[in-house]
Amino acid sequence: MATAFSAETAAVSGRAERSIQRDAERGEKVTEEAMGLIRGTHLDTGAYLDKLKRMTQPIRFEPINMKSVSGWGD
Repeated sequence: MATAFSAETAAVSGRAERSIQRDAERGEKVTEEAMGLIRGTHLDTGAYLDKLKRMTQPIRFEPINMKSVSGWGD
């Protein structure tokens, strides 16, 4: 679905209108927390962001207690 925003942005940037629409949808559906975790990594790709935006349940990120995982401190 074309919007005035995507059409104008595509015209100014020289990018395809559909590309602008995909980026806008990713921005709406992928949380800032998730973006912060993957930004600058090998997962920072359009394909991966598309997978994240289709998720129906949020992923919880919790700190790992390294002692309990690795046996450290025994």
